[in-house]
Amino acid sequence: MREEVKQILKMVEEGRITAEEAEKLIDVLKPDDGGGTSLISSTDDDYGKFLRIKVVENGNDKVNVNVPLSLVEVGIKLATQLGAEYEPKLQALKDIDFNEILNSIQNGAQGKLVEVEDNGTYVTITVD
Repeated sequence: MREEVKQILKMVEEGRITAEEAEKLIDVLKPDDGGGTSLISSTDDDYGKFLRIKVVENGNDKVNVNVPLSLVEVGIKLATQLGAEYEPKLQALKDIDFNEILNSIQNGAQGKLVEVEDNGTYVTITVD
């Protein structure tokens, strides 16, 4: 968990997230009562790699998210908690099976994982 907190603080330092968003991310990092296991096990090979989600609608960027692989599970937990707040922006992602993407990442998938174009909305999800 310590490495994840450092990455969150670095994101604040770089201005990529606010202090309030960092606080929510760190809260999500706290262990569950059930002692659950991590969906993504971070290795030295994963350090510096990101899950990148980009949504372009009618030529305009609507969503551009870069999540360190070690924080992918945290990001998904956070998204379930904050989903309603960002729902209009996330509408383009509603048909994407994130469990399948997580399984692919667990199995070492890299590069472009998803590429969808529908009615002027273009979604790409990559790991690099």
